[in-house]
Amino acid sequence: SAPPGEMLAISCTKKEFLQFTKTAPVELALHNSPSHWVAAGDSKSIKILENHLNSIQKKYQKLQVSHAFHSNLMEKIKEPFIDLLT
Repeated sequence: SAPPGEMLAISCTKKEFLQFTKTAPVELALHNSPSHWVAAGDSKSIKILENHLNSIQKKYQKLQVSHAFHSNLMEKIKEPFIDLLT
């Protein structure tokens, strides 16, 4: 199975989100609108990002998920998933 992970929904600009990915080793999981971005990563990386967002008083919501969906952390299950569907 895929390793556990976490996701944060963040209200920010593209420029801000790109800066956040330099602050913490997270990935873009979803981009739902010009001001709505979702970051995914392992628990340690998400905690680093949460601490940063709190320090700059940036609004975010931690998603209630068990894995970092739409990220490289899901690669481990890619081949078994494809095999299942073919």
